[in-house]
Amino acid sequence: AAISLALALNSMMGYKNNCWDAFYQGDISYFASNFTVVPDTYMGNDEEIVVANFEWSPGNGFLCLAAATFLKLVDLTCHFIVPTPSITRNKEEQAEYQKIYE
Repeated sequence: AAISLALALNSMMGYKNNCWDAFYQGDISYFASNFTVVPDTYMGNDEEIVVANFEWSPGNGFLCLAAATFLKLVDLTCHFIVPTPSITRNKEEQAEYQKIYE
């Protein structure tokens, strides 16, 4: 049980660190070890400040997520519109069905 709890907490922290924090709108501090992909021209001083502007636009993943959400709403609507068969609620019909097909 302890291992399961530890794995669940690890998953939650991974989600928080990798997904939720991507929506952060402030200044972000990086350590020198995180600058492995930054060109050496920016790495003259360990306390150098690099300002970068990013523009967000919806990509393929976001469009797929929006389409899946729309389709899920259609699915929920269909579940409310289409009635379930009465055999699922009536024990007599279930017994008759089992008798016929046994």
